[in-house]
Amino acid sequence: MRTKVFKKVMICIIAVMMLVVGGTPIVTQKTYAATTAALSTLPVGTKIMFAGQQFAVVTPSTGLVVSLKNVCIDKFDDNNTQKFDPNDSNNIGYYLNNGYYDSLSEKALIKNSTWDLKRFDDSTLYTNPTAYIGLLTATEYNAVTAAVFPSGGESASWWLITPYNSSVNENLIVHVAGTLASAYANYEYGVRPAFRIIETTIFTQDPLSGMYYYGGTGASNSISELAIGNTIMFHGEAWRVVNPSTGKLVTDRITGRRAFDPDITQVFDPTGSIYGTNNIGYYLNNTYYNNTTFTVAERSIIKNSTWDLTRNDGSTPYTNPTAKIGLLTETEYNIMKGSVFPSGGESVDWCLITPSGSNPAFSLYVNGADGNVANNVSNFLYGMRPALCILESISVVSVGNGVYMIDATSPIPPTLTPDITTPTNGNIIVTISNWGNATIKEYKIAEGLWTAYTVPLVITENETIYAKGTNFLGNESVTSSLSIENIDRTEPITPILTPDTSSPTTEDVIVTISNWGDAANKEYKIDAGAWTPYTIPVIMTTNGTMYARGTDTAGNSSTVANCVVSNIDYTGPTITPTPTSRAKSTSDIIVDLIINVPSGSLTSWGYQWGTEITPTGAWITETINTQTLNQTVTKSTDGIWYLHVKATDDSANTTTKYYGPYKKGVVLANDGYDAGDVGDRKSFKYYIGLDKNGIMRVMLVAGNINDDVMIIFNKSNILDESGKYKDGIFYIDREAKIKKYIAN
Repeated sequence: MRTKVFKKVMICIIAVMMLVVGGTPIVTQKTYAATTAALSTLPVGTKIMFAGQQFAVVTPSTGLVVSLKNVCIDKFDDNNTQKFDPNDSNNIGYYLNNGYYDSLSEKALIKNSTWDLKRFDDSTLYTNPTAYIGLLTATEYNAVTAAVFPSGGESASWWLITPYNSSVNENLIVHVAGTLASAYANYEYGVRPAFRIIETTIFTQDPLSGMYYYGGTGASNSISELAIGNTIMFHGEAWRVVNPSTGKLVTDRITGRRAFDPDITQVFDPTGSIYGTNNIGYYLNNTYYNNTTFTVAERSIIKNSTWDLTRNDGSTPYTNPTAKIGLLTETEYNIMKGSVFPSGGESVDWCLITPSGSNPAFSLYVNGADGNVANNVSNFLYGMRPALCILESISVVSVGNGVYMIDATSPIPPTLTPDITTPTNGNIIVTISNWGNATIKEYKIAEGLWTAYTVPLVITENETIYAKGTNFLGNESVTSSLSIENIDRTEPITPILTPDTSSPTTEDVIVTISNWGDAANKEYKIDAGAWTPYTIPVIMTTNGTMYARGTDTAGNSSTVANCVVSNIDYTGPTITPTPTSRAKSTSDIIVDLIINVPSGSLTSWGYQWGTEITPTGAWITETINTQTLNQTVTKSTDGIWYLHVKATDDSANTTTKYYGPYKKGVVLANDGYDAGDVGDRKSFKYYIGLDKNGIMRVMLVAGNINDDVMIIFNKSNILDESGKYKDGIFYIDREAKIKKYIAN
């Protein structure tokens, strides 16, 4: 390759590129508002995103823009002619106005323009062509160098459209140090397309990065959800996503030119404590990071990351440093090669962080001539593409063509979700989610202090929890709140058990349980029996201890109360009725009684019919002296009757019992029978299940079953898979459960 250096412009090799800025950046916390502007009003050098690529404004009045990086490496003309010709398939003009132009998504906004082919000495050998895509002239480049391109060059060489005046085979290029030179047209250099956008086109400013973009906004994502190669506008630059899961980004363009280490070491040293302050690591994390106007807000989302110094032979002689700014590894570059970086090279050599395994004085770089990774002594000057990791949870908003801007709006109010909403006597776990673009996530309980939220909260008492999110700009969300009111650790009051008599008796003792308080589940048991739902007074037929407890909806149980029944004495007469009750019928009620005294004699007996289980009428009595009495009593009046019988023996023991109900009357359809003869005996359906109050019952249901019965026992309990009845004897236990009888 042959290049000529002009006397007017010296090609300088500088050891250090100094970036000068003034003052320390200070950010005022505020909500950024997007603004719009016509392209013609934007200042020279303004960076814009258009058709998914980064450009700089060169001439606002005509809409001229230029790519800020080489999109490929190519010859100006295969036939070694210096004329830009969009119609010659061997010419760079043909490629730009066909292959490149066809790849753009916003072609309708690009003007068909005339391109100036005036030679470097201002002679006019060629007719200016008309085309959509061209290249910068030498005059245009010199006019915008300070505003657009690094003053010390980019280690990039790229074509200008201006023909050189001393030879028809040479064109001007921008050399690696940012100066102008000439080169034969059939040599390969970088290509930076330029074109003119309709100057009235409206661009929107990204309020955080300051860049402008064409298009509207779309869906929001976190950085971790993006794809490798997506573009994020940040710190006035276009950055490409390297690793979405860690938030690693790398600049889309070359930002400057520098030796990896003038002292010929291959180790990236951000502190300068090991290899000195000439190291590129020290430069990036001090001069570049501190003096390139990274704002307080931007710095707040740049992570202090570990940078991999594994050598390209796999050896690991160096400790991986921690720093804010780094460079790509060889592995990361190879992953992005082809999709982000031209596989054939960009005509720009640029540094990687990976040390060479072949020589401790060598570091790796990307060879601009072919896009492959090579190594060289670390004091050679190459381009820089800084890399950094920002919080991967940061929310970004699509502006089209794979380009995103960081969401600068206030976070949305977070959502507080309890794991239990029903009454409970345990703790409640509250999860806070839906933080949006918040980088600071906080909560407080009642009037407590705001505390960083990291894991779900364990709430032990009824309280109000508050949550708020703050984005990296310091803007807070609306505060969300959740009032916990369903924790109840107070047990119900102790129930009271009251027997109907405490005097010696030969009759059953009826125990009523009351004073349940807020108990939702009311239970009793007798002696060591099972706990059973309490619905009506309980009949004690033998002496024993009855217990009662209540449980509220939160699961708190009361103190267990008890009542000892010890006053039942069954040494008196025994009374055996047949039947003990009767279904409804029109016939008279006839009950055969056998009254027997085991030892001694019966001295008197009596009976009465009543409508209550407690005798309230007059007794029909008879004095007698016998050990066994057989007696029949009848009732011919319609109604539901209870038979009360009492008997006294010669030891003054009295037994009082009641039996029933006995039902007499006409059987009606609404009694549960089908219509028919009033004297017909009808069938009932037998169910075991829960009634509408959730209480397990054994139910005989006349007619069709209604919605108040929840069946838990059906034919499948007694029929096998073939539909035959199972062998055996089945019975209903005290808990209304069907069990198979097994003889001892």
